[in-house]
Amino acid sequence: MPHIIAEHSADISSASINNFLPEIQKILAKTKEGNFDLEACKTRAVSFGGYFVGSSSEKSSSFLHITIKILEGRSAEVKKIVAKEVLEAGKIFLQAQKLKSRTDLSVDIVDMERETYQKLTINNA
Repeated sequence: MPHIIAEHSADISSASINNFLPEIQKILAKTKEGNFDLEACKTRAVSFGGYFVGSSSEKSSSFLHITIKILEGRSAEVKKIVAKEVLEAGKIFLQAQKLKSRTDLSVDIVDMERETYQKLTINNA
């Protein structure tokens, strides 16, 4: 059920981010204590052409922000492990890109309330 959202600067290509996103899924899959249902995982990326990182515009900066939304109930330790591993994977990914002089990377693990999260699968067969 995790929702993985990668918001990134437009200088990170769609092809490269789409190759990177499964790495985040693999990190969740190997985190047994998290009990993540990867078959229900929704993963997406959003590119931004106009932005500021600090006072630097898109002309001199790049960014990647990864939000992972999960149902509440995982320990702070599990969330910390996931955040650190995703941050490290993101660092390796970004180092392989040809980006601007300033590149910011951030990861946020967000708890979703079980009472207010609703899900429905519609099979149109």
